[in-house]
Amino acid sequence: MQATVKSKENYFPMLLSNGADAALVDYSGSMMAGCVAHAHFEQYQGVALGWYKTSHSKYAEETHKFIQPIIRTGYQVIVDGESWDINDYCQQFDPVKAVLTTNVKIGGVDLRIESFMTDRHILCENYHIQGKPAKSKVRIAFYLDEPICGMNAAKLRETSALKFKYLQDKSLAVDYAISLEQGYGIMASDVQPDGIDNYPYNGRGVYFDDVQRGWTASKFFVLVDTSDLEDFKKAAVSTMKNVKRDGYAAVKREHIRIWKEYSDKSRISVPDKQMQYLYDLSQYSIRANQHREIGGITCGMLPNLWGGGVNVPYDAFFSHQALLKTNHLQEADHHLDFYRRQANDAKKLAAQAGLTGAAYSGWSNYLGRHLRANLKEHILLNKPVMAGFIVLKFYWQWKISGHKNITEKDIVQCREIVDFAKKYFIEDKGAFAVAKDCHAGNESDITVSNDTFTSLIYARTFAAYAEMAPSAKSSDNSYYREISEKLYKGLEANYKKGVLMPFVGAQYLAALQFDFFILNLPLGVNDKSVYACIEDSKTPWGLNTIQPEQNYRDWPWLGLRAAIALSHIKDGKECLKWITHVKEHISSLGALPEKIRIDGFPIGYWYSTCHSLFVWAMADALCHDGKDNDIRILYGLDGQWKDIEFKNIRLADGLAVSAKVCKGRLKYLKIKNTTHENIKRIIDVNPLYKNIKKQIVTINKLSTITVR
Repeated sequence: MQATVKSKENYFPMLLSNGADAALVDYSGSMMAGCVAHAHFEQYQGVALGWYKTSHSKYAEETHKFIQPIIRTGYQVIVDGESWDINDYCQQFDPVKAVLTTNVKIGGVDLRIESFMTDRHILCENYHIQGKPAKSKVRIAFYLDEPICGMNAAKLRETSALKFKYLQDKSLAVDYAISLEQGYGIMASDVQPDGIDNYPYNGRGVYFDDVQRGWTASKFFVLVDTSDLEDFKKAAVSTMKNVKRDGYAAVKREHIRIWKEYSDKSRISVPDKQMQYLYDLSQYSIRANQHREIGGITCGMLPNLWGGGVNVPYDAFFSHQALLKTNHLQEADHHLDFYRRQANDAKKLAAQAGLTGAAYSGWSNYLGRHLRANLKEHILLNKPVMAGFIVLKFYWQWKISGHKNITEKDIVQCREIVDFAKKYFIEDKGAFAVAKDCHAGNESDITVSNDTFTSLIYARTFAAYAEMAPSAKSSDNSYYREISEKLYKGLEANYKKGVLMPFVGAQYLAALQFDFFILNLPLGVNDKSVYACIEDSKTPWGLNTIQPEQNYRDWPWLGLRAAIALSHIKDGKECLKWITHVKEHISSLGALPEKIRIDGFPIGYWYSTCHSLFVWAMADALCHDGKDNDIRILYGLDGQWKDIEFKNIRLADGLAVSAKVCKGRLKYLKIKNTTHENIKRIIDVNPLYKNIKKQIVTINKLSTITVR
């Protein structure tokens, strides 16, 4: 996709991120060009262009409930002594290489900028003049300054405490402080500047005089603080020294190598170029939102997404599933490290809430520390379901990896979680079991009996734990299976005319039936509940949750959850309809929002959960585990896409599937067994894609078969 002045989609800046650092870069290819600051007071959904650190989410309560932008960097193009603003741009992001390319016309100068964020806290920008007015003198300036914000958000300017200092080589250093964090940054170039200067509205910087066509220079900006490393200043100085020594080309090659290694673990190729781009971009989004050290996957790196840097087990479950299904087992396992780190503090958190056992926050910062005010109410009343998603992540890691990646210590941790849930969230009625009274799963403030969301998730969680933990005592194992069966039995009272309702006595569906289906895989729930939810949720623009306190035109990620369920129901036409429906709401760079307000205003661009669900929906449309020990191929498609290829889509028990479709016919289907056990499966291919009949196959241990 290309973002231009003529794009029909809304423009929203590019998120360049490594999971710890996020730079919000606009159509300039940097964090602003020109000098007319008041033109940028009206920010993007209240998000200032600048550099963010997800680690600062631990100070969200202190910094006005959202993470603060630390600083911004940009450039000026000065032609014959006059600073110009951009009058045309064309911007394109390569999600496989994670490099943003921007072409701008500014003051008669044609300028190309390449921008990317490395894993080493470095924002790299490479500038190349492709054309200029023949007789004009052109100066290019690089600068650092405070983030620009609307006048009603002026408190942003109080937080950074930026202190600038020019170094001997004319690079520009900055010290800063945010809450308890101390930080240090350096902006430098691989071309020696001609001088230093202060710029109106744009802080301090360096300039390059009388630049000509073909002129190229790189800007390197490193920013490290005590939330990254204790010896942050030494790290920043050392990093900049190494970058300048290696040079831009080498830094870019290494950056691309890392990202291609990530994307090459699994590939999906479809003929719809926009959907292809969005799939690759969504894969980028998952890694861009996963903290490299801690492993948590945030709902979003920016403050327009619940303050920025927030970790929610429910949302991250979708990201974890997307990683697993696309063969990113290492990244998925690293996400579990986020919870492993919390294991020792779980009993302290429970005690803090006046409870016993092991408790986990359902709304935390990047370290897993609780962010909501009333901890006990949050655990018992608002979000009792959240802990179940933690166990389910461990289970699916174990299941899809082929019974690997999970240790005895992990089993013990999961056991503590299910025991806590059994004690505080579940009521055993003898013949059946129910969820104890809590707030409805649709985020309503009403307290309900046997909330379906809570009951169903724990029914699946207890069954998953019993399957995953055969080393537990047999009596305990049988108990967890039994309580799971009782919970499923208790849910029978939650059906109304064959549709699974949100809770006993519910008068509206709340669009939860898609969740009920996909979070209870491979069994799902009945098809009628899914189709009733689609009909009940339809608006002229998409799907809405249709509940008292939340009304919108559309929720793109709701349609994606519907698509996953529909692929398992084998309704390829409806599945593909809701997958491709997201085109209606993407930004001109492909960012997906959380929802579309009733007046048409999109909310929450770069919502990582939505991007993760797009990956999951695409993967399951092509290949997924059925509920009858079968592998289902291409059941999320309706025959429109004639040329398709996918590699290494992961299924249960360590299987990896690859296939190619040419001109509507399945050319090959390969199944790899990564375990030491022989596996028998039924192969079931969508009959719209001819060539392979339904059959039973055996995949021997550590082998690959081709099905014909």
